[in-house]
Amino acid sequence: MPHLRLEYSGNIDIKESDLKPLFSKLHETLVTKAGAQLFRCQARAICCNNFFIGDGDKNRAFINLQLFLLEGRTPVQLQETGGELLKTLQDEFKDLLIHFSAQISVHINEIPADRSYKSNHYYKIET
Repeated sequence: MPHLRLEYSGNIDIKESDLKPLFSKLHETLVTKAGAQLFRCQARAICCNNFFIGDGDKNRAFINLQLFLLEGRTPVQLQETGGELLKTLQDEFKDLLIHFSAQISVHINEIPADRSYKSNHYYKIET
């Protein structure tokens, strides 16, 4: 399951070629810190061209990573996962912090197992 949704303000120049290595690092964190299976990790990037931060100053920017995963991790696992995801974003976008007044954030959303429905060919779905 784990799904990553990276949203960022349209004034940041993120190239598609930069996303694959970034997503690989983020997926590795999900495997090592949250106990996820790599083949179940999904990531997507969404550029938000229509945004407004604070007073609307064009030198403000944001990067927000939302993690959606099934419940069942300990508070320590969630804290370590969130901290490592944030550190990866800070490392990857350190130049952004120099050029913009940027906000980088990570939000973890746990989904109750009885409220998640899926179909795929990776594994048999138990009923």
